[in-house]
Formats: sequence, C-alpha cells, structure tokens
Amino acid sequence: MANEPNKPNFSNVKGGSASSAPAPAPRPDFSNVQAGAASTAPAAEAAPQTYTVVKGDSLSKIAKRLYGNANRWREIFEANRDQLKNPDLITLAMESPIRDTLIVEINPLERRELPKGAREIAGAVNRLTFNAPLLRDVEMILAVRESLRGRFRAGRGPQGALAAHRFHMIEAGRYTASLSDDSKLKPDLGLLTYLHSAGRTQTHKWIAQHLGNVGRRETVDLAARFHARGAAPAAEDESDSSGEADVAASRA
Repeated sequence: MANEPNKPNFSNVKGGSASSAPAPAPRPDFSNVQAGAASTAPAAEAAPQTYTVVKGDSLSKIAKRLYGNANRWREIFEANRDQLKNPDLITLAMESPIRDTLIVEINPLERRELPKGAREIAGAVNRLTFNAPLLRDVEMILAVRESLRGRFRAGRGPQGALAAHRFHMIEAGRYTASLSDDSKLKPDLGLLTYLHSAGRTQTHKWIAQHLGNVGRRETVDLAARFHARGAAPAAEDESDSSGEADVAASRA
C-alpha cells in the first residue's frame, strides 16, 4: 500500500475559542446605592399669611404675634409694599426730596345716608374702591410711626423718612358729598363752576391758615382724620361757613 501524504498533526491542540471583538464592559454595581428621590424643580412657596389690622396695632405688635419677634416688623412692611398702587403716599414720602405732601380730598370718605337701589349701591362701591388706596397708605404710615416711636435713630432709612414726612390736607369732600353719583358722569358747566369755586375757596383758606407751617410741622392729624370716621364732624369756623355760602351762590 502506497504511503499517504503527510497529514497535519492536531494531537497537541487543545479545545477553546477566540474572538477579535472587544470584551463587554463590566456591569455597574449598584449594591451600595440607597433608595431616595431628588428633583431640580423649585420648592413650592409657602402660602402668604393674611392679617386684618385692628385699632392699636403696630408693625412691631403684628410681627410679635405672627413671628414671635417684634424686630421682624420690616419684613411685614416690605412684604406689603408691592400691594400699593402708584402713585401712592408711601413711595412719595420715602423717595421724594420734598418733605411735605399736600393731600386734596375730592371724594368724601363716607356718607350718612344708606344707599338705596342698585345705582346708589354701585356708587357706594365706587367710592369705597376709590378711597381704599388712600386709607391703606394712611394705615401703613401710622403703623410705621408707631413702630419707630422712641427708637434710637428712628429717622434713618426709608422707614424713618416715611415716619418723619409732613402731611397736609385740603378737605373738599364735603362739597362733593351732596352731589349725586350721576354727577360724575354728567359734568355740565354749572357743576364745573361749582367745583372750581369750591376748590379756590378751600385752597385760599388753607394757605391763609397753614402756609407758614410748610417745612416745619404737619397740619393734619392722620389718625384723627382717618381713624375717627363716623364721629361727628368738627365745628366749622365762620370764615368756612361764609366761603361755602359763596360757593353755593356761584353754583346758583
């Protein structure tokens, strides 16, 4: 038998496999991870507190009641500034270089008669809405003054400027109190003449009585004027009565 050609000898080859592909990455180990949750969303803000100011309150007393610390009254003041509509007495008193402000009251704060009917009720609502910013400003001014009373360096800063600001007032509301609510929508020549005469009368009287106080002292008691609503009106002097008679005559 003829010799066969030499065959490859694989007797020393061991079984196994090989690959040129990269080895798989090791699986992550989460054995030391603790359960929990996280979020990038901003935390929900706490609902603002509301408080109804009563007679005798001050910012310090309110801060003591709400926060347990009377010295946090400035936080209450700053938190309520954005609720004030411009122009307002607060901003004017705190930022103006003029330290006197003359308030001209053209809308009566109240009327003795109860409104009857839808039209009168709507007029009363409009009057209350018109006066609300003024009353709110006065409440804040009085509260700041009470909070700073007797404090060291009370006149420093914006709050000190507000407390020290001098206010004056020309009261013309009694001339418009007798007018009907419809008169605001029907400004005829007689009404305009009446209001013009009333304004001149009250202005001349105020100048004669209080011009010398400008730059020196306040001439209106804000607490008595706005906190004593419902009390009997102050007695009028003779010059005031004659002035009102002149206005009435010009209206006729």
